[in-house]
Amino acid sequence: MEIKTFLIYLAVIAGSTYLIRVIPFVLVNRKLTNRYVRSFLYYIPYAVLAAMTVPAAFYATRSVISAISGIVVAAL
Repeated sequence: MEIKTFLIYLAVIAGSTYLIRVIPFVLVNRKLTNRYVRSFLYYIPYAVLAAMTVPAAFYATRSVISAISGIVVAAL
């Protein structure tokens, strides 16, 4: 891959990440008062972390038994 192409890809990814993080601050000027929306946004990071971690733990090894034993040991 050429350096020019790499830098273009990097700029696009950095810009999209920046926009994803900045747009909520720009669009929402006041505190959220809806309890449902607040609780939903509160639990989203935990759900995303679980959705990324659990499948990765099960497919970390070729054997399902060793993956389950690793999860059990990590949970202790």
